[in-house]
Amino acid sequence: FSIGNLNSYCVGIKKSEFNVESLIIFPNPIKNELTIDYKMGSFNYKLFSSLGQLVREVTNNLNQIKIDMNQFEKGIYFIEIEIGIEKIRKKIILE
Repeated sequence: FSIGNLNSYCVGIKKSEFNVESLIIFPNPIKNELTIDYKMGSFNYKLFSSLGQLVREVTNNLNQIKIDMNQFEKGIYFIEIEIGIEKIRKKIILE
């Protein structure tokens, strides 16, 4: 409907196609290698230090990737997985 110059629109909420149960990040804590497995398709990821600094960003075309963590210092990291427009962030520990 319209009142003067104001227009009103119906806005819907699109259902997310991201299925968090299909995303597996293991092991945690990590000794050498981190595996990210997303059964529903490809994903991109960003790895952040505990201070929030971006330490790695990868565009990935696979549904599983193994990350060699030996080049990083032991400690707490955050991994951000991006699937389409959805993002999920998880804390990981490198021992």
